Amino acid sequence: MTDEQHELQAKQVERYEKIRTSKVDPRVDSALSITTDGHKPALDGRMLGADCDFPDSKVNALVRNVVRIWKKTKDTRGTQMVFCDMGVHPNPFSVYDEIASKLADHGIPCGQIAFIGDADTDAKKNAVFEKVRQGTVRVLIGTTSKMGTGTNVQKHLVALHHLDAPWKPAEVEEREGRILRQGNTYAEVTIYRYVTEGSFDAYMWQALETKAKFIAQIMSGDCAVRKAEDIGGQELSYDEVKAIASGNSTVLTLAETDAELQRLAILRKNHHDEQYLSRRNLK
Repeated sequence: MTDEQHELQAKQVERYEKIRTSKVDPRVDSALSITTDGHKPALDGRMLGADCDFPDSKVNALVRNVVRIWKKTKDTRGTQMVFCDMGVHPNPFSVYDEIASKLADHGIPCGQIAFIGDADTDAKKNAVFEKVRQGTVRVLIGTTSKMGTGTNVQKHLVALHHLDAPWKPAEVEEREGRILRQGNTYAEVTIYRYVTEGSFDAYMWQALETKAKFIAQIMSGDCAVRKAEDIGGQELSYDEVKAIASGNSTVLTLAETDAELQRLAILRKNHHDEQYLSRRNLK
């Protein structure tokens, strides 16, 4: 984060403090509004009125990565998907326009870049998908809702980019399900997650981690286990991303220790339950 991004984030804390300590009209400011604005500095400070284009911002890191992969897979017409749920429209700054402009400046023809939001009918959307499958459109940019379930463009997909974090683990699966599926000509693909250190990104990935854990426990239906298995491919990824975002590697150790503590607490409770039942049967 830049100094300007840190200042913008600090203002969110001040706004929360004002809501907690004094009566603020919900039409003027609210926790929901602060939460929404909290995501913006993590994506790009200019979304909240910052002046500078920070060279090491997530947008610039994404552009460099997309261009590198575009050049590397030119012969095989490798395609890429960029997921970003914010900054679609200029208000006051459009992340989408910024990405497209910079990709073009780095040599990617405008005809090879497409926004799924521009396809306002099913026919137009299918036409865009067909161009991606053919490798005519090499970079497809859109939101989770527009490019989630039903988007079959995997034929030449070589990379997928999470520029921001969605709210639900299922949405992460939806995004990654576009590239991790049968019919892809690439035996190996890459998924990138972009995180601004010390920003709201840490909270988002932590929330996804927490949700994924309890959803997995409910789906398994068995809390009285003697061994705790990893919930799947995503839990560790969430832990890692959270640790990176916090700038403190010990956060990962803390998350793993918390999980072990929770497992032992469940075993202890079940042991006590079994002892109670045994004593009752004995009587």
